[in-house]
Amino acid sequence: MIYIEMDRVDAKERRELVEALTSNLADVRAAVGDWQKLERAMEADAVQLGKTEQGFEGAALLHWFLD
Repeated sequence: MIYIEMDRVDAKERRELVEALTSNLADVRAAVGDWQKLERAMEADAVQLGKTEQGFEGAALLHWFLD
């Protein structure tokens, strides 16, 4: 549940607010919905980077993000 309190506005501004909130919440749902897929991709990238001498720091950073 999300509760928003604000000053009174006309119907047009309320519609615009609802549209903006709906769009932003859709972005949040998309981000939350695929976080496990993102973690798997980061882990795979860390493994690949870790196989190269130049990628050691990048792999360490990705592992840090995952932790």
